[in-house]
Amino acid sequence: MKSSTMGKAEGNTGNEQAVQFRPFPATIYHHLIIITMENVIFTEKLFAGTRVYYFDAREDVKGDPYLQIVEAPTEGGKGTRKRIFIHDRDFAKFKETLGKVFDQWQEHFGANVNKS
Repeated sequence: MKSSTMGKAEGNTGNEQAVQFRPFPATIYHHLIIITMENVIFTEKLFAGTRVYYFDAREDVKGDPYLQIVEAPTEGGKGTRKRIFIHDRDFAKFKETLGKVFDQWQEHFGANVNKS
C-alpha cells in the first residue's frame, strides 16, 4: 500500500504523521460483483459469425452460484461486450421462459430452433 505525505500547512509544527491513503473499506465492495477468472467454475464458448458467446458458471463472493452470459465481438468485429447475470434461484423460470420463446419462434417463423 502506498503512503503519501501532504505538504505542511501554515501553523503545522512538522510533528504530524504522514497521511496514509487507503482504498475504500471492504464494506463498500460487498454489493459489487468482482469479475475475475478465479471465480469461474466452468465455461463454454459458442462462435456465431461475428459474435462469440461465453457461458460462465461462477460463484460470487458469498459462494452463491450464478450464470454469466457474455456476448462479445470476435477479433476484428465491432461492437461492445454485453453481459447478463442469472442467479441459480432464477434458472427454472429462465429455462421455462426461454422454452416458451423458442416455441413461439418456431410457430411464428416456422424455423426449427433445434436445428444446428
